[in-house]
Amino acid sequence: MASGESLDTIFGSCALEVYTPDTSISFPEHAVDIDEWLASVKQPHAERKQAFFDEQLNLLLVMYIKHPSLNNTHDCHNPPRSLVDLLSHVQVSLEATYVSRTPNQDVPDTAGLVPPRTSSMATKGRPPSIFPPNTPNPIPSTAESDRKYVQSEGTFLFSGIWGTKKTTDGSKEKFALLFSGAQKSWIAVYELSFIVCESGHYILVLWCKLCQTS
Repeated sequence: MASGESLDTIFGSCALEVYTPDTSISFPEHAVDIDEWLASVKQPHAERKQAFFDEQLNLLLVMYIKHPSLNNTHDCHNPPRSLVDLLSHVQVSLEATYVSRTPNQDVPDTAGLVPPRTSSMATKGRPPSIFPPNTPNPIPSTAESDRKYVQSEGTFLFSGIWGTKKTTDGSKEKFALLFSGAQKSWIAVYELSFIVCESGHYILVLWCKLCQTS
């Protein structure tokens, strides 16, 4: 690490993006070309538009680590020690909420869909949010069309911390760290998942928070 550079400084240089890819996008393994993978996951047709009740929805949190002290590397297979130290202090939290569509949005034709199983939703009160009122930077970017949902109240669905649970097939949530030659930066990818308990009549609002632990 360059002299005087702290983990806080490197942490502050990170940028986040969240994707809900369809099945055509696989998780990037260590042998994949990360630049080609990023190009494919950003294609409009690769993004999920609906979620169905009782399915496991997978999403990807992509963390761009842009600090110059980390990116002058000649070995893309061995990340700098300072980067490893940073990632060991990073905690990724997820909160998912259903928010009703705004009136000016078209509701998809769901005549062929199975009705939502209302018994799937817990009748208990919503537990306290895992996030503070104002999520600190860095936060995932939000499309202009989605900004109206950021402060909306909705039906609580799930909250959790990456790495603390297993997926429905018994495997752990995945993680990958790859170097982007095109962007000259390290890319960390976290796989998160949860079970959806409603139909596609709602907007799914996902909050992914990145914080440093002591």
